[in-house]
Amino acid sequence: MTYDVVIRVSNPELKLKPGMTANVSIIIATKRDVLKIPSAALRFKPSERTAVLPDRKGPGVWALDGGALKRVPISLGISDENSTDSSRETCARAKN
Repeated sequence: MTYDVVIRVSNPELKLKPGMTANVSIIIATKRDVLKIPSAALRFKPSERTAVLPDRKGPGVWALDGGALKRVPISLGISDENSTDSSRETCARAKN
């Protein structure tokens, strides 16, 4: 997601020139001790013949279980354009 913004900054050495642009990231939240899930994993949908198809309500990811895919329900947290966090309990559910 992109936004156009106008900011005021100190420029005593005149290194910034009119018309210059910049790419910045504004961090609005952080979390520690979470499982970082790639966004592509949240969009993945296996073919019906390669997975055990459980009830698909709510968010989930797919994990290998004895050579077969199984869906693991997860709780979602904060995200950016590349990944979303989930609690560590998600790992425990995937192992069971």
